[in-house]
Amino acid sequence: MRGRVWLRRAGWGYLAALHVGLAWIAAQILFRPWATDLVWGPTLRAQDYGARTVHQARRATQLAGGLAVLGDSIVEDMAVGALHPGAENFGMGGDTVAQVAWRAARLDLSGAGAVLLHAGINDWNGQDFKGIGEAYARLLAAIPPGLPVIVSGILPVDPERAPRFAGVPERLGAAHAEIGAACATRPGCRFVTAGGVLAGPDGRLRPEHSIGDGVHLNAGAYRLLAFSLRAALVDAAPGLRGSGRESSASPGAPPPG
Repeated sequence: MRGRVWLRRAGWGYLAALHVGLAWIAAQILFRPWATDLVWGPTLRAQDYGARTVHQARRATQLAGGLAVLGDSIVEDMAVGALHPGAENFGMGGDTVAQVAWRAARLDLSGAGAVLLHAGINDWNGQDFKGIGEAYARLLAAIPPGLPVIVSGILPVDPERAPRFAGVPERLGAAHAEIGAACATRPGCRFVTAGGVLAGPDGRLRPEHSIGDGVHLNAGAYRLLAFSLRAALVDAAPGLRGSGRESSASPGAPPPG
């Protein structure tokens, strides 16, 4: 009898402990964002990335001679209509060059009149731009042949406000050399460093051009960047629908600040 009572008590104790443990886990998930991210974050991010790529693929089929702009968060935050009235935004925050290439291979860009690429700063994290030239070569291979391509160089950053990018200003020139070399091997590709207008004498992003994080741009900086890119676009893709040399892309004067 005593053995049965002990087993019964042990069973009830086990069930009680199990319920307490489950309740604790549920509380962590409900009230601790880090716990939610730990349990479901990677899966949810992968699903979101895939869903957004599917939506981009649907929009790509409607390009009809317009400009396709691919890249990272700098592109995602950009009002690409300032570059060209027929521009379509295919930016995705956090993307490396390899991830942009993965998406480009899943987009039907054959209907585009030209393609503008901007990515690379996320290749610094943990890699120090290692292999960025090869990554850009693979990205360019994912673009249909015959399309004019403008490759925009990596923008300057301010490591004082973004410590994770410490060392970028010193390595940016070498990274641009690799990207430019990859672009030079593809017919119809033009490499431009339009971000130079945003940098100070030390090669770092000027504080007045940042939203405050030392990486992402404010509205005034985007106007300057768009002006530089429009000028390059007119020269590199004069046949792009609606982008004649008589258009507002003429580099006569910068836009008002």
